Amino acid sequence: MAIKATILRRSFDSLFTPAAPGVAAQLRLRLKVMLMAVDPGGQTAKDGYRYGSKNFDESDTRTTDNVHAIKSWKKDEFRAFELNFKRAAELGWNNQIILLPPSDEGRTGLNDADYKQFISRPGLAAHVACSLEVQIVRSGEGIVPRAIIEAVQLVFDADTARSHHFVITNKDVTHSTSYFKGIAYSQITAAHEVGHWLGPDAYAADGTFQHVDYAAARARNLPMNADEEYGLTATRSMSIMGRGPIATEYDAMPWLARIQEHTGVAAGWRYIHRIRFNNGVAPISARQTRLTGGPSRPTPPGMRRVP
Repeated sequence: MAIKATILRRSFDSLFTPAAPGVAAQLRLRLKVMLMAVDPGGQTAKDGYRYGSKNFDESDTRTTDNVHAIKSWKKDEFRAFELNFKRAAELGWNNQIILLPPSDEGRTGLNDADYKQFISRPGLAAHVACSLEVQIVRSGEGIVPRAIIEAVQLVFDADTARSHHFVITNKDVTHSTSYFKGIAYSQITAAHEVGHWLGPDAYAADGTFQHVDYAAARARNLPMNADEEYGLTATRSMSIMGRGPIATEYDAMPWLARIQEHTGVAAGWRYIHRIRFNNGVAPISARQTRLTGGPSRPTPPGMRRVP
């Protein structure tokens, strides 16, 4: 079947661009986000802001340990925050996820014409580079957002408000630090919270793309957002949907699901991080060599040649 160029969904759109000479095939997820400026109301102070507080708890049972001082936004501040949020979320995800197409030529695989759309040059393994585009939408534009997120401006720079994918703060566009067994992890909070909006209904009843070890935490009957959800091991914690900045195989799931839809081929897709791909870990298949008529690159030590 012909590869679909565009898939439009309520969850998020996806756009596939075939490879060109020297230019990799691209799979871009486009998430429509509406940021809602939170105003605490009340009287305006001499500095032009209104001050109040915000409870950041997600649960219906509200506590007082996540209530923080906030202030209103000025228009230019909020417009700058919208731009910074988009940049931070995209920076956290992009230039990491590579998907390798199946080389199977059987009835359920890619035909030769479609396989060629993943080859940018003979000496580089067929692949598709994945990315995220955050499209900021505003009320009155006539565009229905997937994500509606409250944006809160904290009063104090040292505040430790715990954000979630429905409420974020002005601090979430910079790196934050968390710990697992004494190991420090740095992460852009905006990227992590945007990640929760990349889950189609297949991942959870509410369509949320969950934390990297969400399933393991549920199997242990732990409460929602238990620390274990963010990674049961140091390696698992490196995930964007854990505590860290690395797009792992788990984090690649939304792109993997969409490339299967674009191509109609469900089996055989493989994830590889861009760093490993750039280091030549991905071998060139015999099929690619046949289609391009070029010499195959030697298979790196420890890698099995793809038939």
